[in-house]
Amino acid sequence: MLSVDYKGIITRSWHLTRSNKWLWVYGLLLAVLGGSSTGSGGGGSGGSSGSASGELPKLNEQLPQESQEVLGAFTDAATAWFQSIPPAIWISLSILFFAVVIIGILIIWVARSWAQAGLISGLDLASDNLPSTLSTNAARAKHGIKPLITYSVMNFAMMTGLILFAGIIIFTCTFIPVVGLFIAIPAGIFLVIGLLIALFFINIMSVFAERLIVLHDVKPADALKQSFLLSKKYFIETILMGLINNTIGCTAGCLTTISAVTIFIPVVILGFIMYKNTPLYLMVTAACISFILFITLIQFFQALIIVWRYGNWNEFFRLMMSEEEKQV
Repeated sequence: MLSVDYKGIITRSWHLTRSNKWLWVYGLLLAVLGGSSTGSGGGGSGGSSGSASGELPKLNEQLPQESQEVLGAFTDAATAWFQSIPPAIWISLSILFFAVVIIGILIIWVARSWAQAGLISGLDLASDNLPSTLSTNAARAKHGIKPLITYSVMNFAMMTGLILFAGIIIFTCTFIPVVGLFIAIPAGIFLVIGLLIALFFINIMSVFAERLIVLHDVKPADALKQSFLLSKKYFIETILMGLINNTIGCTAGCLTTISAVTIFIPVVILGFIMYKNTPLYLMVTAACISFILFITLIQFFQALIIVWRYGNWNEFFRLMMSEEEKQV
């Protein structure tokens, strides 16, 4: 079993984060590009559609005659304008829109891979006490873009394949009469648990694979194989490192957000009270600027946390690879 000084790793990583402020640029870029989340909500409109459609005639009857004429004229004009544009234009605009979206995704992907490669290689140089800057580290960061993108595609394909496989099995078992719900439900629960464990294991593999690619110039396919073996061999140690790292990230992130909100809200309220006679547009402008500064402050502290957490994984990876070299 690998002997890991977790306290020493965390302390060393924090020292590297404080001493090499140029690494914060990579952390800030990762905080902006990798810290967003998507979600959807608002599915409560379907149940009221029938009653709303029934009220429309009454609403039209209650509108004044002039308002109905203006509304009808506007609707006719909008319909005529849409119909006046050839379908080829709408198709071209749709293609242009999707092209812009795809190009934007690719740019974000490249920038994120560049930041990952630069941060991993920069932390490695700093750990060896070698002088480095953004300009001197640019070549290593650029070199890691393509293989990191290739590996992320492979990683995405593995995760998608596992999710589709689990979904197909659950869907099939549900509609097979012989199986029945009493067997399908427990089997589905175990399958979902197994899926979560597999996805977690793939996530651990990606931590090692990225560093094998950037620091040891390993090909993505070979990095996938080696990261699987390393994850299996040092599974317990890696789990502990991951728990510590995630605890650090969650705790620091929550404390940062709470502190920033605690400062931001009273300042805004005090500003509105002190300058209540100020014109509205100036107050709105000041509020927007304050909000932007608030978001910038949050992103800055997130950048420090990201650099720190990457440093923890880097130090753990260096310890693990040195142990591997001893066993050769």
